[in-house]
Amino acid sequence: MMDNKVYYTKSFKWLSIAMVGFSWFVLYGALQASEDQTVIALLIATFFIVSSMYLLYQAFFVHFEYDDEALYFGKKCIKLEWYRLIEKGYSSIRDMNYLRFDDFGTIWISSYMSGVDAFSSFLDQKVEMLDREMENDETQ
Repeated sequence: MMDNKVYYTKSFKWLSIAMVGFSWFVLYGALQASEDQTVIALLIATFFIVSSMYLLYQAFFVHFEYDDEALYFGKKCIKLEWYRLIEKGYSSIRDMNYLRFDDFGTIWISSYMSGVDAFSSFLDQKVEMLDREMENDETQ
């Protein structure tokens, strides 16, 4: 396969597993809360559980490879060709970069992923090249 990979490291994956365990501990603590604190305690526990499950999803299912032709996303290596890239951006709410592809959706890219710096440099060059190609197509 390709050498150009963006993925979460094993240590990050272990951290995500540990967070799931910690979340269940928080739930246990919430179930021990007094009656007047039960609602807020369960809301906090729910937040921890949902957040840790999202982290677990990110760690194990969000990864991709790329080359000059396309980005290959996830376990099924869904091929997303660069000409289908609609938007490259940054969300301050999620503190993550993202790519939006036509007929696919959004791919979120964390700065904690291994290989993200090389991908960012590659992507800047690729977007610049795509912009030039679009300008040439419009002038013809």
